[in-house]
Amino acid sequence: MHRRIRSFVFRPLLAGGLALVSTVHAHDTRPANFCPVGGTEMVVSQFVLTPQQLQQYRDAHIAIGETSPMECPDKSCGIVDDWYWASAMAMEQCAPMEKSLLAQGTPAPQVQWPSYFYSADHHQLYRFKAGLSGVCVVCAKPQRSTTATY
Repeated sequence: MHRRIRSFVFRPLLAGGLALVSTVHAHDTRPANFCPVGGTEMVVSQFVLTPQQLQQYRDAHIAIGETSPMECPDKSCGIVDDWYWASAMAMEQCAPMEKSLLAQGTPAPQVQWPSYFYSADHHQLYRFKAGLSGVCVVCAKPQRSTTATY
């Protein structure tokens, strides 16, 4: 029963976070237009995921019958490997973060370790044993000028 409740609660969060995955560049967990011109990325939190946490995350999803944390009826999910699961967990770490009044959009992960996480051959290189760490960022809205022109 606990797993059903957890699945019911976390699926919408994860689906929302993973909706970003479909719109991101293949090697970045943030959308291409994440921070428009004039905006500034702001760090709102950080995360450190151990190899054990990453493995448990994947195992928990597989145990409830998911082969990936998002619905893929047409088999278009791409490669579902350690990199994919780590990206999904990073997004889930950032999803519940409060956004600032100065920010727009949902916080997105920016992985800092391992350094090759966004490399062209990330699927071949990344394994859970490397762990994962980074920050959750939001885009601060551009400041408007408050001076009036007469």
